[in-house]
Amino acid sequence: AFSSLWTAVPAVILAVFGTIVLGFQSPTGEYYACCLGNVHETTPTSLGSFVGCLIMFANLTFVCALLFGEFEVRDYSDYQREGQD
Repeated sequence: AFSSLWTAVPAVILAVFGTIVLGFQSPTGEYYACCLGNVHETTPTSLGSFVGCLIMFANLTFVCALLFGEFEVRDYSDYQREGQD
């Protein structure tokens, strides 16, 4: 449960941050900026920080996948039942 929350919370934060920085595109192809130009302007610094956050998040999910793929979870209740017989 902790690992799913640890992954879901940064994913939601990155989605909101990406929408603010990049805006979004409708299915018809029209581009909509999230905020008006006088409120927020996409600068190279904000775009670079967003891409850096995406790279760090990709690294986090890759390491989690490696760790969860490496370890096996065993059910020891079968061994306890054999000892009781």
